[in-house]
Amino acid sequence: MSKYVNENGKFNHGKWQREFLTEAPMDQNFQEEWEKSCTALLNHLEYEQKSSKLGAHKGTVDKMIDTLRVVKGYPELMSNILGPEFPGQ
Repeated sequence: MSKYVNENGKFNHGKWQREFLTEAPMDQNFQEEWEKSCTALLNHLEYEQKSSKLGAHKGTVDKMIDTLRVVKGYPELMSNILGPEFPGQ
């Protein structure tokens, strides 16, 4: 029997999720790669916004840029809130 299956034969999603989601600490390399990827995508979207005729999609691209600027800082925010490593390590 799997360690995630309880005595009733049902999958224990909570146990799986707790174990699975706390395996890896916040990795500095992940944070750098995330920010680098976000910057590349932001540069691409901003270029398209300035050089293309987006028409009805201009508002969508504007929202994508705003959202991307916010999520770009999520790894740093998580690191500040949770510490360099997640709890339970």
